[in-house]
Formats: sequence, structure tokens, C-alpha cells
Amino acid sequence: MLFVIGQWLYSGIICSLVGLGGVRLLTWRRNPVDFAIPSLPLVGLAGLAVLSFALQFLSICISLDIVVHLLVVVGCLVFAITNFEFVRQAGRHYVQQLLAISRLTFLLLFLTFIIVLIRATDPPASYDSGLYHIQAIKWIEHYPAIPGLGNLHGRFGFDSLWFVVTAFFGPSSVGLASSYTLNGFVFLLVVTWFLGAFEGRGSPHTNLTRKARVLFFSILGLDVIGNFYPVLSSPSTDQTPMLLIPIILILFPVSEEKQDEVDSQKPGLNFWLILIFSVFSVLIKLSTAPILLAPLFLLVRYYRRDYRRILGAGLVFVCAFGPFVMRNIIISGYPVYPIPGLDLFNFDWKIPQSLVMNEKNWIESWARIPGRDQAEVLKLSFSNWFPTWWANQSSLNVSLLVGLLGLTVANLGYFIYAWRKKTAILNLYLKFGFFYALLYLASVYWFLSAPDFRFGYGFLLSLLVLLLLPFLKSIPGQFFKIKVKKSILVAGICWQFLVLCQVFVSKPIQDVLVLPYPVPVVSLKTNSVQGITIYSPVSGDQCWDSPLPCSPYLNAGLGLRGSDLKSGFTYNCQAPNCFTNPGLKLRPLKE
Repeated sequence: MLFVIGQWLYSGIICSLVGLGGVRLLTWRRNPVDFAIPSLPLVGLAGLAVLSFALQFLSICISLDIVVHLLVVVGCLVFAITNFEFVRQAGRHYVQQLLAISRLTFLLLFLTFIIVLIRATDPPASYDSGLYHIQAIKWIEHYPAIPGLGNLHGRFGFDSLWFVVTAFFGPSSVGLASSYTLNGFVFLLVVTWFLGAFEGRGSPHTNLTRKARVLFFSILGLDVIGNFYPVLSSPSTDQTPMLLIPIILILFPVSEEKQDEVDSQKPGLNFWLILIFSVFSVLIKLSTAPILLAPLFLLVRYYRRDYRRILGAGLVFVCAFGPFVMRNIIISGYPVYPIPGLDLFNFDWKIPQSLVMNEKNWIESWARIPGRDQAEVLKLSFSNWFPTWWANQSSLNVSLLVGLLGLTVANLGYFIYAWRKKTAILNLYLKFGFFYALLYLASVYWFLSAPDFRFGYGFLLSLLVLLLLPFLKSIPGQFFKIKVKKSILVAGICWQFLVLCQVFVSKPIQDVLVLPYPVPVVSLKTNSVQGITIYSPVSGDQCWDSPLPCSPYLNAGLGLRGSDLKSGFTYNCQAPNCFTNPGLKLRPLKE
């Protein structure tokens, strides 16, 4: 646990300084003491996103080793020294905020911190982390972008930005044992920001977004869906976008919320946070692409004549997506993988289109009916695959969908009533109208493309809270603040205390007081494909932290472009089936 705390302190300092650097850049014409600094969790998250964009560019040319750490640390020190007064004011502001929180809020935050800390010491639990996440991260730690890496393992073509930033903050990048605790760090930042709503002050009619933050803490911070605590020690790409989408919803400017932290009639700094978080989310998980409509809407609504801001937003977009597309082209031969329709290049390392289509089909079919042959599933009509999909869902997921359907009907009736009576609640529907449309559109997009709940929780839970807001608005502000908030705090403390007791009973804490549990180790065998020695697990399809190169799937058409691994991989096979699978029949390729 001490090692994990050290990781989080290092990550927190770096991300906070990078985030403050971004704030200073956006407000460089103003005196540092003349504007409200965003809360520390938001600054840290923004810093993590901006740093990820920069690391993504560097990872094209170099490996993310200790040299890159030195560059980042020196850059942060230069900023802190040259902007000492600004950093000092920000630090004092954050310390004052910490000292001002109530005892109940602090106790809940402390219990949550201890639970997340202990969970972060677990061995990685996400199946996909053993399948390809950790191996993809190891390639980034040891090599620049490898041409045709997706030919070695189709999943390596999924070039998530999360792999890049995890490779940087992972201790193995500086020669230490592998440990993946960045999801836990992000979870703590988000939960801390949600908890800030319990300390909010302001008149009763200005607390709508605070109510939303309280709801999100109740759902996400206490992990009632069970989607966060089990994978806090894994480099999974699902959790962070799931947390960013609710933040974007809450930051979305509403004129009633002028007093809320960094809100104003025009979004100001909020716009840049929404833009950065939206881009960050999509680069981590392409299935969250609809969220990009949020910053686009703000540009059209508030800044369609502010050409400087439009230019700045375009620059952020290009600087973030440009390296992403470049890495995709190098690794897979496609601008966005796995979209076989974007077949624009003819590099010798390009993954064959049939393999890309195979990967895409597996994603779609597995989300509908896992374990069945992809061709069989994709041929099924909606009426044939939906009953099986529905029967496979957990009671929690079924309850979520039924609740969303019921709340949709209730809100439709409430909206019609408000429209006819011209009540005040009508303003809320109109002001959040875009986000209602966005979340419904995103939910439909999720369901029709790949209806795996881990791809859609961010949108679905945000829609749930948004549908509850009209009814929460009718609760008097003082009653909500005194009764509801305090009840949630007390219930949250009791819940976390029970969770902590369960953790202590089920886990020998003394084993992880200093170091976390190691990554699982698997028995390996060596294979030779056209002169290349490749490791593969003796059983199963998870390489975990095995030496490079490791892949459970071997392509007989695989070859090196040059004399070493850095030169990249090619795929050249004319036989009907060049794909072999050593000891596994989970996802065979059929050409």
C-alpha cells in the first residue's frame, strides 16, 4: 500500500501541475488572484488528459521510459518556478478547501480512500487485461509505435490512449515491478469531486447540479453497480470514460447554476474542461464518440463568432486526434481500427481487411450473445438475438433498463404537464434539452452497435440522473441540504464501513502493506513463425506480463519487416486459413 500511495502522490503532483499550467495558459492575461481556480480534482483530471495527449505524440517516436519521466518532471518544475505565485495561491486555496470540509464528509472520503487503496493492491482482475491490455502497455514501455503490431495480435490494434498514459505512470517504465493503479487514482479524483457537492453553499435555487453530483456519488462513488472496485488494479479502458461522461453532464452550463464552482452564464473554463474530457474519453474508448457533440454544441451556442476560441478548440482536437490517427496507421495500417471501411493506405504492414472485419464482427457479436459463432449471431434478426441478450443480463442491468423506461414515460408526462401549465420545471427541460437528446442518441447508438453494458454505463447512468433531476428540483433546497444530504452521508459511511470490514475479512492486509500483489504469471511455450520466436501461454489466451513478444494466436503468414522487433510485423499469406490457435478455441478466425 505504501508503494501505491507513492504512485498516486507522484501522479497527483504531475497531473496537478500540468492542469494548473493549462489553467494559467487559458487565463494568462489576468492576474492569478483575480479568477476562481477550478477544484483540484478537475485540475488533476484535466492535467492527466493533457499529459496523455503529449505522451501519445512522444510514443510515436520513442518508448515511454525514464527519460520521458525526466522530461515531464523538469517541465513541471520549470512551470512551478516561473509561476510560483500562481501555484502558491492555488495550493493555499486547495488547503483551505480541505480544512473546511465537515467531519462526516471527511470520514466518508477517508473510508473510500482506504477501500480504493486496498483494492488497488489486488492482482489485475479484468480478463481483457490479461488478454491484451498489459501486453499492449509493455510494447509502449519498451518500443516506439511498432508498424503492423496488430498483425501479431488483432487486439493490439486497439490503440487506446489509456494504454499510453498507463505505460507512463506504471512503475515498470522505470525498471520496477509492474503495477497498474491509475484507475484507482482517477476514481479517487472523481469521487472527491462528487463529494464536494456535500459541502456546497448557495441559495436553494442554485443547487441543481449539486444534487446531481450527490446522486452520482451515491451510484458511482459507492460502486452500487459493482463495476469499479473489482478492477481498480487493472489497466481496463472501461472505467475512466464511464466517470468522465457524468462530469461533462454536470459541467454543462445551465444559467440557473451561475454560482456553481466554475460555472457562469457562458461556460468559460467549463468549455475547455468539457472539450478536453470529451476528447479524452473518446480516445480511451471509441464507443463514447457521441459525447463529442457536447463541446460542438457549446461552440455553436455560445462562441460561433469567437474565432479565437474556435481556433483553439480546433487546435486541441488536432493535437489530440492527430497523434492518435498516426499511431493507428502505424500499428494497424488504418486511421481508426477496427473500421475496415477506412482502408486508405497500402503499407506493407497493414492488417488484412479480412482480419479487421473479423475483429469488428467479434466485438458486435460478443456484445449480443457471447460465446456463439460471430457469423451465426450477426445473421440473427433483432427478434431472435434480443431475447437471448435480455436473458443474459444481470438483475441490476435489467433494473436499470426498466427504470430508464419508466422514468422516460414519467418525464414525458411531466413535460407535457409543464408545457401546458407553463410551470418553472419547463425551463429545466428546455435548458437540458440538448443533453437529453444526446444521451438518448448515445444510448441508441450503444444498443445498436455493441450492447455490452460496460460500453454504455457512462451514458445510461448519466441519463438516469438526468431523468431524476426534474423531480429533485421540486425538493426544497434547505430540506435537501439538511435532510437528504446528511442521510446520504450517514448511509454512505455505514455502507463503506461494511465494505471495508468485508475487505479486511477476505484479504490478508499484512501481505500488501508495502507492495501490491504481483501480476499473474503463466506458463509459456515458444513458437516459431517464419523465423520469429513468439511466446504463448501453455493454456488459455492470457499472456499477462509475459516477455515480449507474446500472443496466444499465431498467424502462419506473420513475418518481420526487418531484422528486429522494432522494424514491425507484416502479414503475408495466401492460404485459405493461415490462422492457428495453440490450445484455444475461443475466437478462431474464419476467412
